[in-house]
Formats: sequence, structure tokens, C-alpha cells
Amino acid sequence: MNNNKKPLISVIIPTFNRSNVVCNAINSALNQTYPNLEILVIDDCSTDDTLSKLNVYGNKIKVIKHETNLHVSSARNTGMNYAKGNYLAFLDSDDEWFKDKIDNQFNYMTEFGYEISCTNFTSIYLNNRGIEEKKRPYNEIKLEDCLWGIYFAPGSTLLINKNILKKIGGYNIKYKRIEDWEIFIRILSSGYRVGFFQNSTTKIISSNNVTISNLEYYCKMLLKDSKDVLSFLNPKYLTTLKAGVFFELSVTSWKMHNYTKSIFYLLKSFYYKPLNNFSINIILVPWLKNKFKIA
Repeated sequence: MNNNKKPLISVIIPTFNRSNVVCNAINSALNQTYPNLEILVIDDCSTDDTLSKLNVYGNKIKVIKHETNLHVSSARNTGMNYAKGNYLAFLDSDDEWFKDKIDNQFNYMTEFGYEISCTNFTSIYLNNRGIEEKKRPYNEIKLEDCLWGIYFAPGSTLLINKNILKKIGGYNIKYKRIEDWEIFIRILSSGYRVGFFQNSTTKIISSNNVTISNLEYYCKMLLKDSKDVLSFLNPKYLTTLKAGVFFELSVTSWKMHNYTKSIFYLLKSFYYKPLNNFSINIILVPWLKNKFKIA
């Protein structure tokens, strides 16, 4: 495709009190090889010096400021509503893109006819805990893949046709956590195809900034909100989502060093899916092999 015919893609960067890292995210968007971008930074009522950092960029970016702190789902919807692009690419303000992220991902979508896609990514663990490239065994994401968890699609890898996102109602503003999980269940249960680009395109900063009780609250909400549509499509889907939810709670509990609760939730996940438990196969087994140096 000729460069001057490539559609405008709007980059949406929500941020709240991350003046120490937001410029890294913005710079990685400005340095993209894709030739037709607009960059929207949604300042979700930061109280630090974020705005002064953003002002340095002048007209290279567009800054939209919330007057009150509305959280990430509302910030992404604000970006969606202001965006002029045909497609939307989301980037969390503590993450960064490799310079050819948009170019390669959009070319992949064009070649295979996708209007939505996500990609592999590289996790950067804080406190000198290392770097790990995440490789997921997908070509196209199916609804049942999504029910196991959002392992395939951190928000910062998503590239989506704006009209599709608007049609499903954007992000659900009730969700201040696991909002990506919730929206992908709606996207996939609505029948949209989601491609998966195998290259790593994004540096995801992995931090433990969620409490177990907070995650429990939103996981309970996810099960309740998804119950009717999943039961209608296939009664087994709700059972799979329960297994995925309890595994996610197990992982978070382990990270919080609450090992008793972690084992409890792992057993609950296994209870709902004793066979072919995908979360255990794709997350736990590789971790154990790496931990104990098993080939």
C-alpha cells in the first residue's frame, strides 16, 4: 500500500500521575515508522507535573484533560471520541512500542483481512526481575481463548477499527481493572474476528499495583456481566471463564505472597476445568519448567 494512502491511525495514551514515564510512551509513538498517525494523550486529572511534561511536545500531540479522575476505561473512551483516525491503537503510559509496531501490525491486518488484532509482547519486570518475551500459541483469537484470561492481549498491543469499538459501546467504565478482558469478551461474543500477530511489538512494564480484594471485586463483576451472553452461546463457556478467573486470582495471590489463597484459587480453577485447563498449560507449566530448569 502506498504510504500516502495508508489510513490515519489514532494513538490513544491515557495517563494519570506518571510524569516519570509518560514521555517514554509518547516518544515511542512519535518514533513509529508508520507515516500517518495522530497522538492523543488523555490526562486523567493528574496531580503531578504531567501537564508540564506534555506541554513540551507542542502540536506534535493533542492533550485532552479530564477535570476529574475517571480512570482508564473512561480515558480510553475519551480518546475514541476525539480520534479522527479510522483505526485506534492504545498505549498505556508506562509501556513503550518498538518503532515498527504499527507498521508491521497494520500490514499484517491488511494482508489477512483483520479489523482487530493484538500481538506478542516483551515483559519488563521491575526491581531487576528481568525481561521475558511472551509468545502465545495463537493465529486468530477465539472466544474460548479469551475466557481463559487476557494473556494474549495487553491493552498496549490492541489495534482496532474505530467503528467496531464504537458499535460495541467502547470500554465499560465500571471496570477499573481487567477492562481489557471484559471488552474482548464482548468483541468476540459479537462475532468479530481478532488476528494475532506473532512478532513482539511492545514493551509491557509488569508491576504489582493491584490488591487481591480489588481483583476479586472485578472478577466477580466480570462473571456476573458475562453470564447471560456466554450461557446463551454455549453453557460450557461460563465454566471456562470461571476456571480462567480463579487462575488469575491464584497468580495474583502468589505475587502478593499469599500462598494459601493462591493454592485455594488454583484448586478452584482445576475444579472447574480438570482437563485441558489452558491457563495451567500456557502459564503455570512453562513457569515451572523455567523455575526448575526442565527441558
